This record gives sequence, C-alpha cells and structure tokens, in this order.
Amino acid sequence: MDGYLSKPVKLEQLADEIRKWIPRDDVQIIERITQPSTTEMMENKIIDLSVLRGICHGNEDDLREMLGDFVDINSLIINDIENAAKENDHEALTGHAHKLKGSAGTVEAKPLAEIAKQLEKIKTNDDTIKVLKLTQAIRSEFERVCVEINELRE
Repeated sequence: MDGYLSKPVKLEQLADEIRKWIPRDDVQIIERITQPSTTEMMENKIIDLSVLRGICHGNEDDLREMLGDFVDINSLIINDIENAAKENDHEALTGHAHKLKGSAGTVEAKPLAEIAKQLEKIKTNDDTIKVLKLTQAIRSEFERVCVEINELRE
C-alpha cells in the first residue's frame, strides 16, 4: 500500500485504504467491521467500542483484555504526567502527554486525547496554571473513561 496513515490510525481510514486494494467480494467484511451498532450510535459514549471491536474482530474477551491494558498502562502514564508537572520537567511532561494522546486516540477516547494534545502543545513550563488545569482535567477525564471501561468489563 502506498497510502500514508498517521497515528493513531482510525479504523475507517484503514478500511478506506484497504478497499482500494481488495477484490469487491471482500468489501462486505470491512463494511461489517467498521459499522457501529445501533445501540452504540444512540448512546453518548466516552469511548467508541465499534473501533475496538473491529480491532479485536468482535472477540469480547480480547476487548475486555485490551480495555484492562489501557487502564493499567495509562494509569502509570498519568502518574508520570502529574509527577513531571510537579517537577516542572517540561520534556517529560510533553513526552508523557504524547503517549497518552496516542493511546486515548486508539480507543477513541476523544475528550481525553484532546486534553492530552493541549498539554503536549504547551511550549514551556512558564504557564504553570495552564499545566495544572490540564493535568487535573486529564485525571478527571481518565477517571470518567475508567468508570465506563469498568462497566463494560463486568
């Protein structure tokens, strides 16, 4: 494939690129994977399960495992963000924000990814109040995501 897809790769973008290269008969498989269920479209979700189900090929056990890994890994990243903010370590702060942005984008946790993106764009630690507010917003949004994930994993 010669199409370029930037991270985090969106399932629909990947499907569009694949459609260019596969036989017409196989297009239905991609359509089924990329279409959200009616229930998910009607609900106002913090994360987009249709994307994750596509990644996991509909396997609910894999989905629950992936969500658990997301919580475990990003709990550590958010702790690192908070520590870097306290220590005024701008390089570490933006690096951890970048990791969180990518991870949140992968699970379609768009509000969390957007806050991480804003934190990543801060040029220096001179704006301590903005760093503090964004760090608190990341913690708060991550907790909302965790509540939803825990409900889904039960």
